[in-house]
Amino acid sequence: MARSKDTYLIKVHYPETEGDIFEIRRRMGIAYTQFVKDYILTLPISDEEKNKLYEKVSEHLFIYK
Repeated sequence: MARSKDTYLIKVHYPETEGDIFEIRRRMGIAYTQFVKDYILTLPISDEEKNKLYEKVSEHLFIYK
């Protein structure tokens, strides 16, 4: 299948204030944390193993809460 040669512009709008940038980062962190939790819950392993895995992930990734 041939790829289109058309070009597309992607416009990115950044917040104007530091507070707004911080809020976006905070919300992205919350979304990422929820994604990781949901992913671990879907794994085909026991609940005990899920808890251990979540604790390990929490120690390494979520230290900046």
